[in-house]
Amino acid sequence: IGPVGILSGHVHHRGLNVTDHPFNTYKPWHRHRVDIAHSRILLHFPERFLIVLDTITSPSKHSYVQWFHFSPDLVLNESDEGVFHCVDGDGAELCTLHPLTSIDDTIRAHGQTKPIFQGWTGIGGTRMEPSHAVGFRSEGDLCWLGAMVRLNSDQGGEVELTTAADGFTVEVNSDDDPIRIEYRRLSDRITVEVKVGADRFSEEIPILEGN
Repeated sequence: IGPVGILSGHVHHRGLNVTDHPFNTYKPWHRHRVDIAHSRILLHFPERFLIVLDTITSPSKHSYVQWFHFSPDLVLNESDEGVFHCVDGDGAELCTLHPLTSIDDTIRAHGQTKPIFQGWTGIGGTRMEPSHAVGFRSEGDLCWLGAMVRLNSDQGGEVELTTAADGFTVEVNSDDDPIRIEYRRLSDRITVEVKVGADRFSEEIPILEGN
């Protein structure tokens, strides 16, 4: 829609694997029985940012972690403001990562084996290499987990995410081209409006039965 690519996916979990169980001995009855509805939306503005937004609901309270994994050859540094800076071997900054929603905890992993395996990348299906991973954790029966990967540090500006029962609004402030994305899921359709500076784009998408 305009310059912004939007992808969404929905899944309803009825069972989840136990993370500390050896997978080579896994049986269907080892799974935790759950009732969790999970929706993920990706907002991509080429060469500027990628926003990952998860909405998770369940009749009971759960703890959720939104994970971001990086290539083994990249280094991740955290600033005092809680922003993660991803740099290559030459020290050049490739992107930054920071949460947009309130979180209970930030988890960092790099070649971790206990209490669970985290912070690894499989190479060629035969070996594992340590790699940086960052997780943003939140707990509840209704959770919004949102984070921004900023792809161009020169395209700065404050970011504000406002959530509601029927959708969300993202505002990226900038002196040049401020961006506003409004997403609403109604009973029969999804409406999206994108504003970039003085330009406005909008779309209505019908909701098919079962989605």
